[in-house]
Amino acid sequence: FIFAQDFKSVDIHKQLVSVYGENVMSKSMVRRWVREFKAGRHSLEDESRRGRPSLITDKLTTKIENAIRNDRRLTLDELHNLFPEISRSLIHEIAGYKKKLDVWVPHELTQKNLMDRISICESLLNRNKINPFLKRMITAISQKRPALANRRGIVFHWEVLMHPPYSPDLAPSDYHLFLSMTNDFAGEKFASREACENRLSQFFANRDEGFYERGIMELPSKWQQVIEQNGAYLT
Repeated sequence: FIFAQDFKSVDIHKQLVSVYGENVMSKSMVRRWVREFKAGRHSLEDESRRGRPSLITDKLTTKIENAIRNDRRLTLDELHNLFPEISRSLIHEIAGYKKKLDVWVPHELTQKNLMDRISICESLLNRNKINPFLKRMITAISQKRPALANRRGIVFHWEVLMHPPYSPDLAPSDYHLFLSMTNDFAGEKFASREACENRLSQFFANRDEGFYERGIMELPSKWQQVIEQNGAYLT
């Protein structure tokens, strides 16, 4: 009935939760049923007798979702090795995730995800305008405060900035560092762990402080873009 009203799968899941509580079928299973009905199915009864039984069960879907949540950098090949009964082409559909900057993120951000992205970006952007905290990075303590360079027991105070979930497009490590590594390492293969480690050492040795600073200083413009795009992913 809800599908007949042309609700999106995420909205159907919300309505099910509001009526039946948190123990209803997962979002990915809702998406699966929506696909079934779009393909012409009219009944909720088991149709396995018409052909080979489906391998896609709620339990398997949950396992795939948990694997992705535990390691959002799993490759498609690694996922397929974990779940060989599912083809690579179906994993995206079943899990309801897609790759963005080599990180698995939901196909559709919920309204809360979008609002969180907007709210956090507005907060960080306004704070940085009042007090440009990004420019206060200490890149070399021996240069900035030489008196501390040889002191024992130096205490560094770190502040963890707010960061919306499922947002690799707002993480300098993802959109700047790892993207640069992906481009730099394109097509390379390593015969041993040592060869890989040596190549990584070379990569980092060739990046000066300005490389990292440029990535971090892109944040304000990215925060602004998220606000202007109503929370949508940056492309």
